[in-house]
Amino acid sequence: MRNQFNVDCHGSWDGTTMTLQEHFTYIGGANGQPTSRTWHFHKTGPQSWEGTAGDVIGVATGEQDGNAFHMTYVTELHTGASTHRVSVSDWMFREGPGVVINHTTISKLGVTLGDVQIAFVHD
Repeated sequence: MRNQFNVDCHGSWDGTTMTLQEHFTYIGGANGQPTSRTWHFHKTGPQSWEGTAGDVIGVATGEQDGNAFHMTYVTELHTGASTHRVSVSDWMFREGPGVVINHTTISKLGVTLGDVQIAFVHD
């Protein structure tokens, strides 16, 4: 199955907390409803971060290295009447001013359930 969606993101930094608001809108025949997520990130070391969001179980952990950022977390994936606890691995790469490429892998018990590719472009 293939779904397409747009993501509108707005971020802010208050010197301690980075807040990122994501608004997802599905395109065409996708069965998803518009959804939102608000992240709150805190720097925990020179290249490490921790983040929380309403649908994240526990804490997301992230490491940055140059233009790359890798974050992992656990969430619940809703499919029809079922809910599945899944692991998420996000790799983000800054490709130039205002462009970030994101590759997400969703898995359960080590088995890949899906992949998502997103290009973030700052207008």
